[in-house]
Amino acid sequence: MGGLFSTRVSNALGAGSPQSARVSVSAAMTLAVSEAILVSSIIFASRQVLGYVFSNEQDVVDYVTDMVPLLSISVIVDTLHGTLSG
Repeated sequence: MGGLFSTRVSNALGAGSPQSARVSVSAAMTLAVSEAILVSSIIFASRQVLGYVFSNEQDVVDYVTDMVPLLSISVIVDTLHGTLSG
């Protein structure tokens, strides 16, 4: 997604239209934040069962459950970073 919006921003700036570039950046960030929140919420909501994807051992399931908040934050930060550096 970042590549598409960076091209739109570059084209807008090259055409001398900073307002259009601002709108493109706002749209990109709105979509990125929405996507990140959606994915993080799904991962966080399924934290109790996500560990069973990897193993049936209770220790593994508990460890995955403990790590899901960090994973959710990582998804949000990575999505924003990818969008802004696109």
